[in-house]
Amino acid sequence: MIKLTQLLEEAFNLNEHLDGYEFEDFYTEEENNIFSEFKHRKKYNYVRQPWPVVKFDDLKRVWEEYMKLGFVRNEKLLNTIAERIVRCYVRLEINTMLLEHTSYDPDETFEQYGIISEKEKDRFYDWIDDEHGSYRLSDYGLEPIGKQVKIILDTDKPEDRLQAIDRILNVIHMRSDMAANFVEGGSQNLSRLSGLIKDSTELNETNKSTLAVRRYYKRHPGKVRANLKKTQDDRIRRNRDRRRAERKHGKNFMKNRDVHHPNGVNGGKTKIVKSKNHGPDKKK
Repeated sequence: MIKLTQLLEEAFNLNEHLDGYEFEDFYTEEENNIFSEFKHRKKYNYVRQPWPVVKFDDLKRVWEEYMKLGFVRNEKLLNTIAERIVRCYVRLEINTMLLEHTSYDPDETFEQYGIISEKEKDRFYDWIDDEHGSYRLSDYGLEPIGKQVKIILDTDKPEDRLQAIDRILNVIHMRSDMAANFVEGGSQNLSRLSGLIKDSTELNETNKSTLAVRRYYKRHPGKVRANLKKTQDDRIRRNRDRRRAERKHGKNFMKNRDVHHPNGVNGGKTKIVKSKNHGPDKKK
């Protein structure tokens, strides 16, 4: 038997369309998905409109890695998050239109998908509510989110894409009714995440530092190779001592600790210290 979660993942085609897809492509695809889900709701036991959201652990992981490294390492995971946010936004926009909360008359769209009678429309309206009985729509949040969605689709820089996601999270965090339509756990989990997210000024400074390092590597590849060769033995010894410490004390114990060489890597003496207290090793 096919699991409901598997069907939802297949319906959303995550991480396959973000690059090269235009907004209109997402809109057409999600409009088809919404009416197909309604049509086959009994077959797949869709009691209400299915609504996959961003997994909180994925969002937390991307942010933690970014703040630690200064760049996005797992672009595939970031794109999965970005595409899901785009699709949730598109579905909200379509629902809002179908519920007649815009100036657009939805009758033509309903007729296109074979929903003609008022009774069938009422069934559709009853179906697109959430688990609390509220319609999935937005009267005020779509415009600011839409501006960031455009950036997500237009940029090819993962850091810019992450910044746009951050601004979307700020918008939905202020409206608890919207948060649950985008992120697992809604506003409660966004509050947990807010402590990890730095303001845009700090993030921009981090980006500048990272770009400066990358430019140096690109301009001076010979110096970089020479330094790597020169420090190769030191790195081997440090990695060896790290592995020994993990075998002796366990990986959990060493998670936030380093192996310190107070007399240099050739000094023979090592000391386990907390990461933040690890001063420079003595140079021999």
